[in-house]
Amino acid sequence: MRSLLTRYTGISIGLIIAALITIWQQIEVQKARESVNYSFEVLEEIQNQQSLLLRLDFALQNYLLENSDEALTDYKSARSSILSELENLKQINF
Repeated sequence: MRSLLTRYTGISIGLIIAALITIWQQIEVQKARESVNYSFEVLEEIQNQQSLLLRLDFALQNYLLENSDEALTDYKSARSSILSELENLKQINF
């Protein structure tokens, strides 16, 4: 009787330990998933910045070559977008 009780106690403790390890692993997986999502978000914002910088460069070259108001408007629009995207990047970066 006593050995049966000891056996059940040992099994119960083993199951509790296994459950705690499983919970801990799930928490670690969630943390890793959040870290990956954060990295993708930052990379996406950086790619947006790169695209806007290329647009800004093209608009500036176009303005210098043509001296047109439309090219200047494109330049100002790209510059404004860059500043806005920088704010987004600052908000993402904790």
